[in-house]
Amino acid sequence: YTTLTVGNKSYLIRGLERSTTIPEELVRELIANKGTLDCHSHPFIGDLMPSESDKIFLEMLTWQKESVIIDPTQDAVKYTSHGVIERYDIKTMHGHGYYDFVFEDGDLDA
Repeated sequence: YTTLTVGNKSYLIRGLERSTTIPEELVRELIANKGTLDCHSHPFIGDLMPSESDKIFLEMLTWQKESVIIDPTQDAVKYTSHGVIERYDIKTMHGHGYYDFVFEDGDLDA
C-alpha cells in the first residue's frame, strides 16, 4: 500500500506483491500540486530498506525530504533519497500522535 496526499485529499493505493503502481494521472497531480508520499508498506517482515525506485521517487519530489516504510510487523523506517535515517516500532507509538506522525506532519508531540 501507498498513501499520498495532494492538497486536502489523501489517497490509499493498493499494490501487488512486489510493487505499487501509482496511476500516471495521480503522479502528475502530485507533482503539479507538490503533494507528499506519506508512507508505503513493504510486504515482507524485516524488509525496510528503501528500494532504488523508492529513493528515486522521493528524490523526484524535491519539496519532500523524507517518507516512511512500514513492514507487516509494524516496524518502520524513516528514509530519504539517500537511505534510512531512523528505525522504530510504530506499535509503541499508538496513542502518542501516531496517526499525526504517519499521515500528517511527522510531529510526535501532537
